[in-house]
Amino acid sequence: MNSRFGASYARRGQPLPGIPCLDAVRAAPRAPLQGRPALGLLQWPCVNVASRDVCADMAKADILIGIYFDAGSSTLNAGSMTGYDANRPFAADNLRLGTLLQTDVLAAMNAQGWDIPDDGVVSDSFLGGPALSDAAAAYGHLLLLGPADPGYFSTPSTMPGALIEPLFITDPYEGSLADSALGQQVIAQGLTTAVEQYFGPQKQHGQPQKKRPSDRSAGAKTGPGSGRKNTKS
Repeated sequence: MNSRFGASYARRGQPLPGIPCLDAVRAAPRAPLQGRPALGLLQWPCVNVASRDVCADMAKADILIGIYFDAGSSTLNAGSMTGYDANRPFAADNLRLGTLLQTDVLAAMNAQGWDIPDDGVVSDSFLGGPALSDAAAAYGHLLLLGPADPGYFSTPSTMPGALIEPLFITDPYEGSLADSALGQQVIAQGLTTAVEQYFGPQKQHGQPQKKRPSDRSAGAKTGPGSGRKNTKS
C-alpha cells in the first residue's frame, strides 16, 4: 500500500555526524527561535523496516518519524494520512506526534492551494499493504511503530513515533507534487514545524476525526500539479 520514502529520527542536541541528513528537512528555511533546542534530523537508508527501529535506538533518538508516499488501487485515491501505535507505553506521545505531523504537513501543503484531503490520524493497524505471512497478519502492527512480539519481532523502537503518508503517488496530481522540488520542500517545512512543536510547550490535542472528503474537484489547483481535478473514492 505504501512506497518507501524513508524514516527519520530527531533528538535534542547537536545534529548527529556520519549519517546523511534528510536533505529536504535540513534545507527547510527556519528562523532561529530563542531557547529552541537544536535538533538532529537524520535519514537512514535501511534495507528493511525492522532495522530502522534498531537505527533509531542506536542514534538515541527522542522520536521516530516514518515518511512514506502512499499508493492505491485507483488513481482516485488521494489525501494525507498519519498512523500511530496505540499499544505502546508511550501511546499518548505517539498520538501527539502523529497529530502534529498530520496537522502541520497538511497545513503547509494546503497553504499552497493544493487542496489535499485530510484522511486523518489513525491506528497503524489501518496502514500497510497485505500481510506477507500469517505471522505478520496476526501481529497487526507496522514494524516501524509496533511492539515486540515473542518469536516474531524482537527489536521494537524505544521512543515515540508516527508514520505520515502525505500524498498518493498513484494519483497523478498528488504524484506530481511528490516528485517536485517544491512539493518535497513544503512537506519538509511541515515536518520541521511538527518536530519543533513536539519539543516545545505542549498543547492539548483531542482525538482527531478521520476525514475522507468525497470531492476534490472544487476550486483551482496551483503549484507543480496544477490542473488536476479528481474525485476521491
